[in-house]
Amino acid sequence: MIVILGCDHCLQLPPFTTGLWAGVKQTAKALAQRQGFRAKIEEVVATHGCGYIGEETSQGQLTPARDIAQPQGLTYHNIDMPATQRAAQGIPPGYDESPNYTAGQKQAWNQLREQYKFNQVQATRGAHQNLLIICGAGHMVPLYNLFSILEPTMMVDLRQEAWFSGPLQTDWLDE
Repeated sequence: MIVILGCDHCLQLPPFTTGLWAGVKQTAKALAQRQGFRAKIEEVVATHGCGYIGEETSQGQLTPARDIAQPQGLTYHNIDMPATQRAAQGIPPGYDESPNYTAGQKQAWNQLREQYKFNQVQATRGAHQNLLIICGAGHMVPLYNLFSILEPTMMVDLRQEAWFSGPLQTDWLDE
């Protein structure tokens, strides 16, 4: 069984982040969402006996999934295309948020990245049959379509969970 968790990437950040949010004390709202995300990962791993976690995240990012995988002896692999490979494929940085590119260009670049993610999982899963794949919600359905052709696959949109109340924005700083 492959379980694909589609999430808002803000959930993958550690409680104390870098950049714009560095040093910002997380509100109860932010912490509750991050705790909900962590609990959902633990639930899926336990319920489905997942021995492998593949995650789309920034290279080198410490995430709740990575934090959960290591002490349990689970195989963890970052399945996102590194920036150098994106550049080699002609995928511009920040394309998904930019108004400078057409919907068709964005879709083509996303398809390249999704195929890469799929290939990374296949190359790194070893003998594991039960997998947890964590990705941005926009990649959830395309990855489901790739995996479900080969084996039983389910997807869960974490933005629909009761504990999810929206992405990391300024409202996370105010209760």
